[in-house]
Amino acid sequence: MNNFDQEIAYEAAQKKVKKLKGFYIHLLVYLVVNIMIIYANYTNSNTNTSIFEFRNFSTAFWWGIGLLAHGFNV
Repeated sequence: MNNFDQEIAYEAAQKKVKKLKGFYIHLLVYLVVNIMIIYANYTNSNTNTSIFEFRNFSTAFWWGIGLLAHGFNV
């Protein structure tokens, strides 16, 4: 393997690591933001409503689809 091939392989590996890091950052932001949203929706709701309502998880659901697509892309 010559120097040029090693450089190409190194750049490809760098690109892959950058994409993987971007996915993990996306996942972390997804978890933090959706936990805050679910908590806020639950604490601001009436006492006779359940935490398991679609409005509490709608953001997590739709964003989760986008996160899944991001994961498949990586």
